[in-house]
Amino acid sequence: MNHFYNTFGKTNDWGCFVYRDAPEKNDVVDAEAQEQSDEDLSKGQIDKMDKAQESRNYQKTINKMIEHLESEEAKEAPEGFGAIPASEFLNRTQEELKTLFVTKEGAIDFHGNEGARRYVGMGDLFVSKQRFIKMNGIVGKRSIANGKVGYVDKGGSYLAIFGGEKIDLDVSESEQSGFESIQEFSAEEEGMAKDEFKNKVEQDEKALEEMRESMRKLLSDQGLSKEEIDNMGTQEMFGMIGKLMAQQVEEKYGIPWEVCLAQSALESGYGKKALGNNFFGVKAMGNYAGKTQEFLTTEYWGDKSKASKMVDKFRAYDSIADSFNDYGQLLSNSSRYAGAFQYKHDPRRFLETVIASGYATDPNYVSKAEGALRHLGYSLNNSHESVTT
Repeated sequence: MNHFYNTFGKTNDWGCFVYRDAPEKNDVVDAEAQEQSDEDLSKGQIDKMDKAQESRNYQKTINKMIEHLESEEAKEAPEGFGAIPASEFLNRTQEELKTLFVTKEGAIDFHGNEGARRYVGMGDLFVSKQRFIKMNGIVGKRSIANGKVGYVDKGGSYLAIFGGEKIDLDVSESEQSGFESIQEFSAEEEGMAKDEFKNKVEQDEKALEEMRESMRKLLSDQGLSKEEIDNMGTQEMFGMIGKLMAQQVEEKYGIPWEVCLAQSALESGYGKKALGNNFFGVKAMGNYAGKTQEFLTTEYWGDKSKASKMVDKFRAYDSIADSFNDYGQLLSNSSRYAGAFQYKHDPRRFLETVIASGYATDPNYVSKAEGALRHLGYSLNNSHESVTT
């Protein structure tokens, strides 16, 4: 279970040694087993070496990006920066991250890296002695919220950054008043929280890699060769698998496959953010008793003009198919979404009704979902018809 800090306080196997005295007749079997074990160990070592080399390559790209940003000369930004996993950034110093993601004008810029945009916060960019900060004019005090070191407003809400925010480190004494209820943490406590958060990010990345392997297996089952699959990116793999799954959902539950595909593409980032095989951002609420997981998400509250990052509990699934099937059951079995089914042959109206019924808090959800669908070559306007992007 993951333990997360909040602004008002914090939460803080046996191994078995097996020996045997096997009879001589089992010596050959034992030797074969040991040989197989050695082969497995060698493969594990090779995988570990490959991962270490990959990490070194990422770090080299980060170094090149830092040099590019620090240089007074106009140099071309290094290729591959956008593909670097967030965990690689969380291993860097605050000064380096500040150079990477805070412009000389004081604005946040993630340079197209979605992992950094999702997981890097102001607590990673500024040192602990920077107790107060202003983001777009909103004053925040350094603390720990939902397991993330960062800055919170007077109400205890985490100040999230998405890119484009203006940061001001000059906060007057009068602006620092009213934060008495916001707990401060020691450097040691911050370090522990950062280590725990980084471990969670690494677990998330490992889970996503396992999900991508599942997609590769599904494509192989559809008759694609290893070479064809190796030449496909995650988005292309998702396009094929997602459409197949969405059409099965339509056949079983009557939900337009365009709607299903659009929502899964948006919610999962074309499969790049489908933690726990959750392709639809379905939360673990109410009487749900299945597998769950916790991760950072973006929500819109109040007048829905301001986005915020928060840790929430979501459903987790054993397979991609289970996620699509659960989505179909959720919409078809809930009275909340019953009104949408009068528009089975009108994908746009169907999706608009689902969102208006409370599926998501993003006020621009429908347009974003349609944009995601168009990237795959389809539209909400023309039912079951492909369009040219």
